[in-house]
Amino acid sequence: MSESEYQCLLERQNQNMITESNIIGFSNLGHLQIYLFFIFLLDYLTILMANATIMTVIHLNWALHTSMYFFLFGISCFEMCYTFVIVPKC
Repeated sequence: MSESEYQCLLERQNQNMITESNIIGFSNLGHLQIYLFFIFLLDYLTILMANATIMTVIHLNWALHTSMYFFLFGISCFEMCYTFVIVPKC
């Protein structure tokens, strides 16, 4: 088998056709809905409190006013904003 035939064979075998995609949520887990709510609420509050703590410590401690902590402050702020916007939509 020549190199070009082998390459052609590989290209034909590596083609997949996806015709549909199903996103399955938690609708079929009605009996676990209250537990899932509290798990996601705990995750949400943990994210917000951790980022608020990072931002507060960086803001209050003058030794942390360096460029690295400035960027960490910004990342924490952006993550809080994303969490406020994205998580309630889910």
